[in-house]
Amino acid sequence: MKNYLAKIKEKLPIKIYLLLIFILLAFGFGLLASLKQVGERSWVPAAIDKAKIVLGMTKLKEFKGGLSISTSRYEFETIAKASKTGQYQITTTDGGNIIAIERNTGLLLSLTPDKGGYKETVLSPSVFPKDVEQKTAPDNYPPLVMDLHFGLNRLLYSLVIKDKDKACQFLGLFEVTLGNPVDKGFGAPVLRFRTPCVSDNYNTVMWAGRIANNENTIFLSVGEERYDRSGYPKTAIFGAEDLVRARTVFGKILAFNPSSYSYTVYSMGHRNAQGLFWDNEKWQLLESEHGPNGGDELNVIVQGGDYGWPAVMLGKPYPTLYPSGLPELNDSKNPSTGVDLKPERKGLLSGTHDGYIPPLMSWSPGVGVGQILKVSSKSPLKDWRGDILAATMGETNLHRLKLYKGAVMMDENVDVGVRIRDILLLSNGDMAVSLDEGTLFILQVPKI
Repeated sequence: MKNYLAKIKEKLPIKIYLLLIFILLAFGFGLLASLKQVGERSWVPAAIDKAKIVLGMTKLKEFKGGLSISTSRYEFETIAKASKTGQYQITTTDGGNIIAIERNTGLLLSLTPDKGGYKETVLSPSVFPKDVEQKTAPDNYPPLVMDLHFGLNRLLYSLVIKDKDKACQFLGLFEVTLGNPVDKGFGAPVLRFRTPCVSDNYNTVMWAGRIANNENTIFLSVGEERYDRSGYPKTAIFGAEDLVRARTVFGKILAFNPSSYSYTVYSMGHRNAQGLFWDNEKWQLLESEHGPNGGDELNVIVQGGDYGWPAVMLGKPYPTLYPSGLPELNDSKNPSTGVDLKPERKGLLSGTHDGYIPPLMSWSPGVGVGQILKVSSKSPLKDWRGDILAATMGETNLHRLKLYKGAVMMDENVDVGVRIRDILLLSNGDMAVSLDEGTLFILQVPKI
């Protein structure tokens, strides 16, 4: 082997030889990094994907080292890219600086404007509580960050955690005290709220966990874990009060007092709210959520309102076999064969919202709608003022919804070419975008 490498070295220029060695090392690193994440997937493509990330070769759409999107109406250009790899949830502290948290590890980063680009700083290797397992885990397994949010002078994140004593998982709302300036120290993470735990450990993505705030309230979405794989109710997992739909936190948006973290139910009837945004100009809460087999929704939330799940929906019940192909757990039943004793609560009355608050917009087939935001009337993005932007995780599009007299009159698909995890508009009109491929970009959007 040694002689063989020596012969190759003699025939190849030293730069190419070193490049080959680097590629082999990257592939080896990719193999090691992927072993615990591949599940039933072949390790070969997983290792190659990891190696591409190490080499900076992650292919998105017609670009090298950055993201350049051209559509019939827009051109976006990358002006900075995070050097770390991972799936990020992102927020901003002042409209210009960005804070990002890596979903599986709790790694906390900041991106600050610097010489026409952005400077990346590691704020903390992990802000997970010390008793939470911090090694990188396969997708959909706890610990997993669902959202990161800065508001009311505090940094909040929601985290799905395994309760090892009860062999179940729960959603927790954590607060971290930031230093001033941001990179000058942290307080220990404080658990401000936790849900009852659910025994199904294969349903992490159904926990919702989006956070928003206005000047006196913190909002948190909690997914409707009960009606999918959880087989709700479970003996010894839920208390009697959690069996009452009007009282349980599942499928709700909760409103917290920021001083005491006591909460009230702000709205109900939600399946899996993956987007939450407070519109200061209209003084209203916007929400997006996943429906089953279509019926993804964009809602204007009215305090005390019921949005229908699981009684009604614009999607369809799942078939007799779960799309994941996984066997049912803990004697749980399929939504189409009966999770609840009352069949009308399983979404069998699909295609209507009679008796409940209808969505502002619904997508069928579903787009896997994610985080949403409303472009302010004073934004540098003059062409987008007053529009709602929705990231999608079932497509590779950013949806721009134009409103007229409170109704959606246009749904424009801006093809990004990649799956979007999170989006954030900055005060200068630039857009921060987190991608599932493990990259975090700052996009300069035309301000026309």
